Amino acid sequence: MRQSWNSNTATERAMLTGLDIGQPYWHGLPHSDLQIARKPARRSYDMVVIGAGLTGALLAEALSSQGRSLLVIDRRMPFSGGTAASSAIVYPGFDMGLDNLTDQVGQGPAEHVWHRAEQAVEKLLALIAHLNIACGLERKRSLSLAGDREAADRLEREARIRNLAGIRTQFIAREGLMAQFGIDCTGALLSPLAATLNPVQLTAGLLAHANRRGAEIVGNVEILDARQSGGRIHLLTSEGDFLSAGHAIFCTGCEVPDCFPEQASRQIPVTALASRPGLVETGWLGRHVVRMGGADDLHIRTTDDGRLIVHCAEAQGKAPAWSPVPASTRYRQLADRVSNLLNIDIGEPDYGWGGTLSASPLGLPVIARLPDQQQAHAVLGYGSNGMTFSQIAADIVLAEIEGRSDPDAALFSLSLDEDRPLPV
Repeated sequence: MRQSWNSNTATERAMLTGLDIGQPYWHGLPHSDLQIARKPARRSYDMVVIGAGLTGALLAEALSSQGRSLLVIDRRMPFSGGTAASSAIVYPGFDMGLDNLTDQVGQGPAEHVWHRAEQAVEKLLALIAHLNIACGLERKRSLSLAGDREAADRLEREARIRNLAGIRTQFIAREGLMAQFGIDCTGALLSPLAATLNPVQLTAGLLAHANRRGAEIVGNVEILDARQSGGRIHLLTSEGDFLSAGHAIFCTGCEVPDCFPEQASRQIPVTALASRPGLVETGWLGRHVVRMGGADDLHIRTTDDGRLIVHCAEAQGKAPAWSPVPASTRYRQLADRVSNLLNIDIGEPDYGWGGTLSASPLGLPVIARLPDQQQAHAVLGYGSNGMTFSQIAADIVLAEIEGRSDPDAALFSLSLDEDRPLPV
């Protein structure tokens, strides 16, 4: 891995966790009890998943269904990193619009990955229902707002391109926004497929299911090094133990393995808050998730007890979540911004937190084998659609491990032999 936490200062450690200040709303809610061990029970496994957030949990659920010996290990306790910092909105799209992605990878591949994302959302929601995981799942519609006239023109073009590709999207002009939603913006995209849930409850439920199938869950043990030899991956833990695995899957959020180039993903500071309960009564806002792009990427959703959850990915160059700027100031500024947008007085938030998310240059996740370590896999660069990407990653990695070809694997892999740098 890039660095061991054993040598990091508290601030450096916070920068890498995806969660560094405050108390996420999700931590205070009940979730499934897990049998979490202090150390691995054996030294050899068929599979080792490094990272017990949502991505690791989805991989664990998929891999445990095949009767393999499986270890899920995390240097913190499960779901206490970036997963808990999430707004937990499930989108089918990507941070980069279909129009821009088409310019980067071509029309066919761009349309294909958007359809793959829609399929991933439906598959994730079906899996939650099949496993009967109580995680507050609610289907919603998605409303993406434009901040100015130029942004509205881009959204109108984006709607045309999506509909031509068979992706249902409606452009709403300013007058329609005011009439339907009471929002004064230059335009918006309305999409029928989105959902909200509790990310900690979902991750705990997936891990508990894998645990009942025999998977070991170990917390507070770090993987310090990984080397391939003799067709297996050999892992060194922070406890000084050596583990051997047929495959190792690094689902480590913002932490990028050393052998990947710096451009594989970048870290973006986020600030989030949860309002007091009962703020939002049943209405259009309870049936939609709201997103506004631009300099900052703003995401708004409700909870079943009438709270607003607000998540803001901050622009590059602004004060990051771990900076000396008082957290209370950032929460107040964020609350004021949303209050003005929705004409709702948020007041003093009940919860506030900050952290980091990881994003790739194309807005796609990087799902790839580690160079020179073909038994090791890494999933990086989630952006704001981490839950959708995690489902795609689980499918692609499972196919690779089973020797099957996933038709989209190349689109989500990082070519390390390409002389041209990735666009940023």
